[in-house]
Amino acid sequence: MSDIGSVTLTRDDSTVHATAYLAGVPPADTLAAFLDPASVSAWWGGELTVEATPHGRYVVTFPQLGQTMRGQVLEYRPGELLVFSWSWDHEPDLSTRRVEVRVAPSGDGTRLDLVHGSYADTEPDKADASGHAEGWAYFLPRLVEHLTP
Repeated sequence: MSDIGSVTLTRDDSTVHATAYLAGVPPADTLAAFLDPASVSAWWGGELTVEATPHGRYVVTFPQLGQTMRGQVLEYRPGELLVFSWSWDHEPDLSTRRVEVRVAPSGDGTRLDLVHGSYADTEPDKADASGHAEGWAYFLPRLVEHLTP
């Protein structure tokens, strides 16, 4: 388990878990940061194309990397839940991953719970899980900083 600012990360055998607390930020605004192109650009550094409906596109292009992450919105409940799948265009043989983002009121702000996975008990998947945990350890504090007044 690691704690980065107001973000806590844990891993189990098949998933990466992250929790963040965003003081003074409503749940709807927190979840919208995963759906609004300007917000995604500010904290994640990507160019988002999204259709926030089941089976809608969830595509993030990272120009600085020359890479595109492409998936689908699997579930969306405004102000509560976003679930999307993704895989890299440049690595078509890798597994498609799933990211679940839940938000709920907490004190004067929001608790964000993120689950990323699932991962098999293989060396490549363990390496992916480690890399994804490092990614969220970097990007979620940026999200908190972007949204917190």
